[in-house]
Amino acid sequence: MTQAEMFGRARWIGADADHGAGIIIRKRFSYSGGAATLRLIGLGTFEAFINGKRISNDLFLPMNSEYEKTEFPWGEQLFGYRIYATEYDITGYLKAGSNTLALHVGNGWYTGMWFGIQKIFGSKKAIFSISVNENGKISEIVSDGSERWANSFVKESDLHRGESQDYTEWEDSCLDCDFDDSAWRTVALAKPVDSEYCFTDCPPDRVMEKVTPEAVGKGDGFNIYDAGKNTSGYPVIKLADGYTGEIKITFSESLADGDLDPEHIHEQHFNIKADGKARAAYLRFTWLGFRYFKVEGECEVESVCTIHTDISQTSSFHSDNEILNWIHDTFIHTQLTNMHRGIPSDCPHIERLGYTGDGQLLCRSVMDVLDAKAFYAKWIADISDCQDVLSGRVQYTAPYFYAGGGPGGWSCAIVTVPYEFYKAYGDDSFLRTLYPQMLRYFDFLDEHSEFGLVTSYKEGVWCLGDWVTPVQWTLPTPFVNTCLYVDTMQKLIEIARVIDKEEDIPAFEEKIALRKKAINTAYFNDFFADDTYCANTQGAGAFALNIGLGTENTKNKFIKYYEANPVYDTGIFGTELVTRKLFEYGRGDIALKLLTHNDTHGFARWRAEGYTTFREYWGNDYCRSYNHPMFGAVVACLYEFILGIRQEKDSAGYDRVIISPAVIDGLNSAKGHLTTPHGIISVAYSTDNGVRNYRVTIPDRVSARVCISGIPETTLVGGEYEFVV
Repeated sequence: MTQAEMFGRARWIGADADHGAGIIIRKRFSYSGGAATLRLIGLGTFEAFINGKRISNDLFLPMNSEYEKTEFPWGEQLFGYRIYATEYDITGYLKAGSNTLALHVGNGWYTGMWFGIQKIFGSKKAIFSISVNENGKISEIVSDGSERWANSFVKESDLHRGESQDYTEWEDSCLDCDFDDSAWRTVALAKPVDSEYCFTDCPPDRVMEKVTPEAVGKGDGFNIYDAGKNTSGYPVIKLADGYTGEIKITFSESLADGDLDPEHIHEQHFNIKADGKARAAYLRFTWLGFRYFKVEGECEVESVCTIHTDISQTSSFHSDNEILNWIHDTFIHTQLTNMHRGIPSDCPHIERLGYTGDGQLLCRSVMDVLDAKAFYAKWIADISDCQDVLSGRVQYTAPYFYAGGGPGGWSCAIVTVPYEFYKAYGDDSFLRTLYPQMLRYFDFLDEHSEFGLVTSYKEGVWCLGDWVTPVQWTLPTPFVNTCLYVDTMQKLIEIARVIDKEEDIPAFEEKIALRKKAINTAYFNDFFADDTYCANTQGAGAFALNIGLGTENTKNKFIKYYEANPVYDTGIFGTELVTRKLFEYGRGDIALKLLTHNDTHGFARWRAEGYTTFREYWGNDYCRSYNHPMFGAVVACLYEFILGIRQEKDSAGYDRVIISPAVIDGLNSAKGHLTTPHGIISVAYSTDNGVRNYRVTIPDRVSARVCISGIPETTLVGGEYEFVV
């Protein structure tokens, strides 16, 4: 949609002079009856009120996107730009006669992001239209430049760091209908946003949980509180009647020596200047990532609000191994606290960026456990928008912000996320619309290769392989990126078959053969029948075997390597690959040891040390962030191999599945379910005196091939079944 199609004759408006971090824009209008709909956008972030009442519990709108064309110092020209409007039925908020719409507009992604370098689209502004249908007669009230504005109580606001609020010159009544705004300034018409105007059914951020924090320390003039777990959100601060002092709140993920750990504060703050009126104060334009916070000043901490995209958990997993249960449940919490404004972030506090590496790696696990279809539909559009038209390069973040990554594991999101979306939901629409962009991405990889190996991204920018291995990286970056090239092109072959582009497949197969030959030439060691890749270090065998390279000896040596050393030595891609390949080769016993070992580089150690979200780094050395979901890609293996629910290779949307739970010594019971487009598939098993009992539920319209050791293979249709082995 164009601006005119979305908003008719409405105009963009904003402050006509220097202004603070938050502004209030007021529009007075008359209403005599009928159904009324408000359509609006406020940039960077907004909240809306009718006659003093907030009209929604949606937070931090609009969704992040590549709003409009802006200048990049690196010369990119992006594929597309879009901006998301919000629409509300406001009939119940209106009264006959005079009414007032008040918009509180503050800083956000649009007005400037901090991460080593600023990216600013423009200044704060808004556009809106109110459509009233009174007995079939349509009338409109629109933003037209007659509105009034003034600064709000938000005096400083940084999307990454927090806010400062000053209520001493603030009048609560300014949101009300009858407030006299004649002394306020008239808005200025603002520069239109040249973009595609859209709606989205991606759920917004909301307060999802409220908890009462525990006081865990105090000192001279301060108290320290524990929210109980690492989270994303903010505290609600209750200001007492008559108090006119200042309150300073600082946040951290951990404690050190009885105080906040300074290494994990990341400049996060919330400062309040009270005006003597009793009120509840909370952040308006951002969230923070923390577990602990220090409060200096006189106030009551009413609650801590956990905030993230309003998405529900749809699947379940539980076993008699508490480490596996912890991995599953902690991943869900970590992931949810990294879902904000329509993007899956790397962390909710430091960068808050939609990294394509983390996002494409995790999407299968997320689609397994959460109701995430609308969320990923929105993010796939971001990935598409951020492809460079000139080079075919897919950016490391979507929406695009300067960051680091690799051309294989990050940029392949243009293929991997639509592919996993299709596999999970049976929806091939993105495969069809993005296919030309996928081809352009491989053109970029070909142009950044030497001797058949992917060797670069662009000059002066990181070109990573398997990010953040627990010890010094020894796995060559070109090896990782070229293996991921082949893996992604193998997905492209499947895509070509789905969308009737079989004529392209021979060229893809030829490219795959050339890349495999280059990998073998550079990294395969067949001297004295060693048959390993990169000496089997840091999951090299899994990377090669995953794309069909190696020999039976390669496979055996890969298995023996982790049988002798059941400890993760891998980064974000290798961790999932090693775990998956061991399960696929029938060595779930080794995979279980990797998942549950208590070494420094493992989930069990994180659990034992009290972490409530996944760390960014495996080891015990300095760890920048304690809330990074990227190692959670292994959660998909819990469903596919521990429960044994996985799709047939050429199935999508769970039309046809295999039920084949792994039999692993020491793992005696597990149960769970997976919600699919056709309904719930559930598996439960328990062991009693050496006898294993299975219960399986298959929804209608799903064909399930049951492959359970000890019974003949059989195919089931909808129903409930029991097996005893």
